[in-house]
Amino acid sequence: MSWIQKLCETYENAARTDAVSPDAPNPLPVPGFIADEMELTVTLSADGDFVDADRTPEGQIILVPCTLKSGVARQNPVSPHPIFDSIKYLGTDEQMKILSDWCNFGAPKAVHAVHSYLAKGTLKDNIEKALSEKKVKWKDSDGDGVRFCVLGAQPIELWRNASVLDSWQKYFEKNCLGAMDKSLCYALGQTLPITTKHPTALGTLLLISMTIDRNCEGIFIGSTKNAVSVSAEATLKAHNTLKWLIRRQGRYLDRNTVLLTWGTGAEILPDITEFDPEDDEFAPLPEETKPQVRTMARQAKAVADGSHGYDNRLLKELEEEAREKRARGEHSEAVVMVLDSTTGNGRASIAYYQELDILDYLQNLRYWYNTCKWPMKRQDTLEEKPRTPLPQEIGDLIYGERGGDGDRKLKRQLSKRLIPCITARRPLPPDIMMAAFRRAVNPAGFRKESGSWDKEGWERAVAIACALIRKYYMDKEEVHPMELDESSTERNYLFGRLLAVADVVEELALSGQEKGRQTNAVRYMQRFQQRPLETWNTLRSGLIIPYLRKLKNGTYFTRLMDDITNLFEPGDMALQKPLDGRFLEGYSNQKRKLYSKNDKTLKSMTMNEEDENNGSADE
Repeated sequence: MSWIQKLCETYENAARTDAVSPDAPNPLPVPGFIADEMELTVTLSADGDFVDADRTPEGQIILVPCTLKSGVARQNPVSPHPIFDSIKYLGTDEQMKILSDWCNFGAPKAVHAVHSYLAKGTLKDNIEKALSEKKVKWKDSDGDGVRFCVLGAQPIELWRNASVLDSWQKYFEKNCLGAMDKSLCYALGQTLPITTKHPTALGTLLLISMTIDRNCEGIFIGSTKNAVSVSAEATLKAHNTLKWLIRRQGRYLDRNTVLLTWGTGAEILPDITEFDPEDDEFAPLPEETKPQVRTMARQAKAVADGSHGYDNRLLKELEEEAREKRARGEHSEAVVMVLDSTTGNGRASIAYYQELDILDYLQNLRYWYNTCKWPMKRQDTLEEKPRTPLPQEIGDLIYGERGGDGDRKLKRQLSKRLIPCITARRPLPPDIMMAAFRRAVNPAGFRKESGSWDKEGWERAVAIACALIRKYYMDKEEVHPMELDESSTERNYLFGRLLAVADVVEELALSGQEKGRQTNAVRYMQRFQQRPLETWNTLRSGLIIPYLRKLKNGTYFTRLMDDITNLFEPGDMALQKPLDGRFLEGYSNQKRKLYSKNDKTLKSMTMNEEDENNGSADE
C-alpha cells in the first residue's frame, strides 16, 4: 500500500497547483477523468448540427470525462466514456444513456448540443466527408478518438471548458462514487466507497487486479469482501498520478520497463531544458517560465540520466538546495520505482521500489558517478573524458549488441539489477564486473559487420569494463585512480602496464603501415590474462625486441619495462595465477599515459633515423 499512499500524497500536493488545469500541457486528471489524446476534433453549432471536422495536432493531451467502468481497464464489453471517445463507441446505446443522464443532471447547453448531434448517428459519415473535402489523409479508423467544440458567441472547446468539466465532476461524485458501498480503505485509512475495479498502470496492463473470486479461496475467511480493500478515490488518484508522472518524467529502460523517480512535495519548480547527453553543462532557465508543481522532476531527470550514464552540474545545485531545506527543518522525500510489464498475462509488476530522503538520494547518485566512471572517447570530438557508462552499454558489452528477445530480456534484467546500485548505493554485483572483464580481455570477439576487427568497439569495451572494475573495488573502500599510478606494486596492475608498453611499441613501429591491425600484445591478451609470465616472456623475447630496434629511442621503452618489472614484489611475477580486473586498469592507464603526449612529439621520439630520412625524402 505504500506506493498508493505516496502517489495519493503527490496527487494532493499537485492538486493545489495548476497541474490539474485543463490548459496544462500534461494535465493531472482528478477522479472522474483520464488523460488521453483525441485524434479528431468535431465542431458543432449550438443546436447540435455538424459544422466541421479536422485532425487534432499530435501530442495534445486533454482531460476526458469517464465513468468508473470506462476509466479502468477496458475489456469486452467495453464501457464507453460519456462524451469524448473512439468513433465506434460514440452514439451507442450505452454511451447515449450516460450522456442523457448527465444532461438531465444539469449539464451545460454545449453538452446538450453534443447529445442532439450524436443522436442523429451521422458522426462517421460527416467526418469522412469533411476530411475528404479538405484532402486530409485519414485511415477511416473507428478507433480514432473524437472531441467536440460547440460554436456560440465564443467557441466552446468542451475539453477545456470549466463549466463542462465541473458539471461532470459533480455528476461523477454523486452518481458514481455516491452509489457505491463504503468500507475501510487500507490505503488512506478512511471509510470510503470501495471498488474492485482498478485503472491500468502501464499501457493496458494492471497493477491491481481482482477479477476471479476463487483467487481468494483458502486465504481469507468468508467472501472476498474480507480481503484488503482499496477505495475508488485512492485507486483513481494513485493511478492517474502514476501515469501523469510517467508521461512527465518516466524513463523507459526498454519497451517493457519504466524507471520512475519522483518527489512527493509540491514546491514550485520551473521547467528546465533537457541536458546535452555528453556535456557537463545544462542550459540556463528561460527568463519567463510558468511555475508548475514540483515533483522533483529535475532530480528525476538526474537519476534517469544517471542511469543512462550522464553526469552534470545539476547534481551539485540540487544537493545544495536539499541541504538548505534540511537545515530549515523541511523534509523532502524521493521515491524510486521500476515498473515491469513482461509477465505476459495483462499484468504489470513493481520490480523495484524505494523511498528515501532526497539528500541521501542525491548523494547516492553522486557516489555512483564518482565511483563508476572511466575516461572514454566522445564520438564527435574523440576527446577522452571520464564518463559513467549507460546500463544499455553495459548490457551490450556483456551480452552483445544483438536484439533478439532473449538478449533483450537479459539486458532488461541487468538494468534492473543496476538501479539499486545507482539509487541506494548497493555494491556492484561481482558477476557483472567479471562478465564485463572477461569480454574486454577477448579483443578477437569484437567484429564489425564486414568481419574486420572493431578496434574502436573494443577500446570502448575496455573503458566500460574499467569503470565497472573501479566501481567494484571502490565499493570495498579501495582507492583506484583513473590516472597512472607509477608507484603501485600490485601484481595485476603491473602486468597490465607491461602489456600496454608492448602494445604501444608495436603500434609505433608499424605506424601507418597496417592501420587497424591487432598488435601481438592485443592478440595475446586473453592468454596473457590467464598465464601472464609465460606469455610475457614470449612477447618480450620474440616479438617486442624486433620492434624496439625500429624505434629511434627504443631504449626509452626498454628502460620503462625494466622499471615496471623492478616494482614487482619478490615472487609476485612468477605466481601461476590468472590476472584480475586491476590488470585491465593498469593496461588502460599506462597506454593512455604514453599517448598523452602530442602525437608529433611521440612520433619524432620513436622513429628511427633511417625511417625519418625516408619520410623527409618522400616530402
